[in-house]
Amino acid sequence: MLSGSTLTLVNQARIVGTQNGQLGLLADNGTGITLVNSTLTGNSTRDIQLTFGTRADLRTLVFGTYTCDATVLVRGTSGIVCPH
Repeated sequence: MLSGSTLTLVNQARIVGTQNGQLGLLADNGTGITLVNSTLTGNSTRDIQLTFGTRADLRTLVFGTYTCDATVLVRGTSGIVCPH
């Protein structure tokens, strides 16, 4: 997701991204994300990458690896802390 996009998945909608050849989820350039009850694991590069002004509300996620820079704002119960 790039350039100010918005993704909101709640209730029964969720992402399951496993064993992709690169990233599970990339959000950049002011993107807004709300994910609940999603799984991102076993992806080659990393499971979650958040950069450049991304705003994320992440709750009840299952994930392995992640990275995010100091410009990212994260809230929720995911355990993701930026920068990382």
